[in-house]
This record gives sequence, C-alpha cells and structure tokens, in this order.
Amino acid sequence: MEVIDFPEAARVATIEVPGFATHPPILHDAHLIPPDVMRALQPGWVAGQYPARTVSVYRLRDAVVAEHGLVLDREGRIYRGSIAEHLPADLRRATEAARAADLPALPGTAILCKKPGMDNYGHWLLEMMPKYWLTRHHPALLPLNLTDATVIVHDAVNPLRQVMADSLNFFGNPMPIITYVPDMALRVADLVVIDGLTEHGGYMSPLSIASCNKLAEAIPAGPPQLLFVSRTGADRRNFVDSVAADAVARRLGWTVVHPAQRSFRTQVALFKGAIGVAGILGAGMTNMVFARPGTLVINLAPAAMPDNFFWFIAQLRGLQYEEYRCAQSIDQPGRDAKDCDLLMSPSDLDRMLRRIMGEILG
Repeated sequence: MEVIDFPEAARVATIEVPGFATHPPILHDAHLIPPDVMRALQPGWVAGQYPARTVSVYRLRDAVVAEHGLVLDREGRIYRGSIAEHLPADLRRATEAARAADLPALPGTAILCKKPGMDNYGHWLLEMMPKYWLTRHHPALLPLNLTDATVIVHDAVNPLRQVMADSLNFFGNPMPIITYVPDMALRVADLVVIDGLTEHGGYMSPLSIASCNKLAEAIPAGPPQLLFVSRTGADRRNFVDSVAADAVARRLGWTVVHPAQRSFRTQVALFKGAIGVAGILGAGMTNMVFARPGTLVINLAPAAMPDNFFWFIAQLRGLQYEEYRCAQSIDQPGRDAKDCDLLMSPSDLDRMLRRIMGEILG
C-alpha cells in the first residue's frame, strides 16, 4: 500500500481563505468532561485565531474513487489528501479493489463530494455540499467550466438522499447530475477534487458558511419562535426520557421540531426565523448554520463527546453560543461513551429553558 500526494501538475486552481478570530464557548458543567476529551477540545477553543489557508483544486485523470471517498491513481496508490477518518483496513480494501480489471467506469468529468460519515446531515451540509457550491460560484473555479460535471455523492437513504438533491439544486440551473455511489470502487475519467476546505473536528472554513448563506437566500424566514430540537426516536445520544423532555419544552411554549421529518426547505426556514435554539448535539442541530447572527443557541453535549463542530459553526456564523456538558448513562452496552444517553432530568431541563427564555424574551 503506497500513499502519494496529489501531483502539482494536476492542480488547476487555488482559493485563498482568510483567517478568522474565535473565542471559547460559554461552557456549563465543564467538570463533567473526561480529561482525555478535554485535551481534544481545548486546542480549538483556546486558539483565538485561525490563520489564512489555501484550498487547492485538482483534476485527476483516470482516477479511482473507492469506499468512503478514498481516491487512488491508476496504479492503485492512495492520494494522501483523500484520507480522512479512514482506518488501515479501509486503505487495504481500497487498494485491493482498485486493482480489479473490471471496475465500473464513469465517463466525463465528476466532482467528488463523498467522504467517511456521509450518512450524516451535518457532514453533508458543511463539508461536502460547499465543494459543489465552489465549482458553481467561486471566481477561481468558474474558468474550469464545471457546470455539466456529474456530482459523486454517498449512496445515502432518505431523508438525506433527498436533502442532497434539494440542496444542490439551489445553486442554479442547469440542475446537477448526481451519481449516488455506495462504498465500492469506481473508475472516473476526469475527477475534480477540492482539498483543504475542512478538517472534520479540527477546522471549518468560512467558505462552508458562505455556501449555506447562499443556499438560504431564496428561502423566506419562518416565524420568530423558540425551537427545541428533539431527538425522540433516535437510537443513541438522547435524553434518558426524551418524551418527557419534549413535553417540558412544549409546556414552556417552545416549538418542538424533528428536523429529519421536515423537508429541507422547511428546515432552513424554521431555523432562519428562530429567536433561540436548544437541543442535543446531533445532525438536526447543524441547522443552526441558518440562524441569524446573534441568535442564542444552547447545545446540550454529552460529557464524553470530543466534538467542536457546532462551536465552529457558531463562531463563523456570529451566534451567541452556550454549551452544557451533560452526565450520561453508563448502563448502555454496545455504545461508545459519547453516544450514551443524557441524564439531564426534566426539572433541570425546565430550569435551563426558563433561564434562556428570560434572556431572550426579557
């Protein structure tokens, strides 16, 4: 198994991304965070300033897209820039698959918008979708004339599959041709790869936020209301009694929403009009990217979750952001610690939501 860099000769464009300032989150119950998780979180929180970066765009001829969006050359060597959260076993399987003589082939030009974790709405919205937006709207990429290129995405199931199509279609005619590719090896005649836009958990680009802003422009804001993002029905990272939590929010006058049960357009509208948002860290909370600057967002995060993805959104979107770190159930075998349910009681949730209402409504 050999790993190589993208060839300099294949670089067709560069995008200069400005640096940006950040500040630590308002953090509640930080003492619950395990030391190893805190060590993972603190570098991002205390950085203070993220420097300018360069995003590179490559066109690779006769490339292979393997599982989870790994990219290999015709000799089966893996491009280092396509390795994300892949495990060594992923790399070995990809190398073996790329050597097959009868790989299915995709003719013409394709834009790669596929990576590990692509069953996740948040990954799509802020890591993959912006790559396509850049090809349609960034001045550095317009000369490449990629309007007719096929977009390679993960073969997700609904509702995410529909979200992919709906969100890409907001970026203008002609509508893109989308190729839903499962975790298999596919030979692509002319593959466009955008490298350096994000590092999941470690860096989010202002360009990602800009793409969401552009998408939301044409969608009218929903009514001004307090949104409580429910995870009732989710099989992990929920309240121990999620139904009771939803009932507390409703009783206080919050609108309880299950984003995955709404159309993509409706999700954007709801969060665009929100005057306050609260919920457990998860895909549905990613919609905070559509909230107006200054909106108060309360993120309930499992104590063991080493994730600052939502903090990045708040920094770049100009949101008021508070994070409650919550104790978790320890009697849920088969789950990672970060995915165990939250022990916040209905009475504690009631007090927290009342405090937020006081801050927002006066």
